[in-house]
Amino acid sequence: MADTGFGAQSQKTPVDAKPLPVNRSAHPAVNHGRRTLINWTLALLTVPGAAVVMMLWFGAVMGVAGCSALPCRHEGPGEFLFTVLVYGAPAVAVLTVAMSFFTATRSRGVLVPVAGWALLVADVVVLAISFRP
Repeated sequence: MADTGFGAQSQKTPVDAKPLPVNRSAHPAVNHGRRTLINWTLALLTVPGAAVVMMLWFGAVMGVAGCSALPCRHEGPGEFLFTVLVYGAPAVAVLTVAMSFFTATRSRGVLVPVAGWALLVADVVVLAISFRP
């Protein structure tokens, strides 16, 4: 031990000493498995979520079918936007599941299914706004 001049003694460490890894969890394997399970659960649930969105869209279109004799104020979005929103829902679900193959085990991989769900919710919001009575 060497004297530092202030009455304290410093310990010298070997040059090849490596710092100990920081263990943020008592069971990192359990957290990793739980995170992956949550990710895949959210990702796979986008498939039935997209099916529900499509059923809601087609139900809204069927509800407007009664407006053939009387003009309806809110008949939904235009044809192009309708096509994008209706057929975009299954595309979002497929892309979410496909991207989860690459991101499910990563620490921020859960953002992929969360983003997929956000797009599906936005789709339903557009539906609610455009087909209001």
